[in-house]
Amino acid sequence: MVRGLDSRIGGLINFLLISGVIVVVVLGVSARGGSPCSDRDGSPAGREIFEGITYGCERLEPSEEGSGFVRWVRVDLTAPGIELYVTPKDPTAVSQGWDYRLRRIPRSPH
Repeated sequence: MVRGLDSRIGGLINFLLISGVIVVVVLGVSARGGSPCSDRDGSPAGREIFEGITYGCERLEPSEEGSGFVRWVRVDLTAPGIELYVTPKDPTAVSQGWDYRLRRIPRSPH
């Protein structure tokens, strides 16, 4: 039971991180010019982009390990309209001792 819960939590975290990246790309947050991690006044960026969803960006100080930017999304799970969705377990995977399985989904003609 704990293994299944860990899988769901890990999947949720991955989903939220991927959703955050998609939101950043779609909204073009870093395309406004200047440093992608600062507001127009030069202060560090961190703003609510939707109710309960905050996007932030921080510049990493250069070091021997590298440098760059950290982009993050904070999701308030108590905000109205935000709820968790857990994909149902795959019966074939469960019969083999797993919760889920990867498989190709054929493209449908549009």
